[in-house]
Amino acid sequence: MPHLQRAARLRHGLSMLQVEATVLDALTLGILVIDERLEVLYANPSGRGMLAKNDGIAMAGNRLTLSQPKERAELRNLSMRACDPSLGPAIRPGGVMTVMRPSGRRPFTVVVKPADAKTLKSSYGNPAAIFLISDPDDQAMPGKALLARVYGLTPAEASLAGILLRGDDLNDACDEMSIQRTTARTHLQHLFQKVGVSRQAELLAVLLRTAGPVRTSSR
Repeated sequence: MPHLQRAARLRHGLSMLQVEATVLDALTLGILVIDERLEVLYANPSGRGMLAKNDGIAMAGNRLTLSQPKERAELRNLSMRACDPSLGPAIRPGGVMTVMRPSGRRPFTVVVKPADAKTLKSSYGNPAAIFLISDPDDQAMPGKALLARVYGLTPAEASLAGILLRGDDLNDACDEMSIQRTTARTHLQHLFQKVGVSRQAELLAVLLRTAGPVRTSSR
């Protein structure tokens, strides 16, 4: 029956929206939808957090603004090109820029992508662009439970991995875990074997990539 088919499509559409919202909420990447006036039409939780810091990138009223005049001009130019459908997708590819931060922390990286007006018009009107903002100082830290499941770690090995990921060393791990250094080194060797690396720098690099750009709640 037509009405039952419409109801089924509606339920499917709502379910997909819920899935998309869950994914966007979990990302460490800041995602903004911006119109041609630089008004922020949507920001995921990471994006809202970056704006709230007012550290080079912020909100003035409901509009996106940057602290440096040169960067503001670059941002405006990228947005104008991204939002102009008359240019065609081949001419309005968006772009990439960095945003300096008054705090002295490493710059944000901002990727500007043309928005698909047909896809987003029903929700936002005529969005100009999608902004993807990366904070190099805010990496997703995989929780101990996730590491244990992925690599088959014991609780002690997972604890050591978490301590090393914080930037602490084996001596710190010995103090926190109340173990001898020889025991800590044994745990470290087991980590090397299970993760498939031979050096501590490689170990940390692989572990950091385990969660990808997604926040995990298990610690």
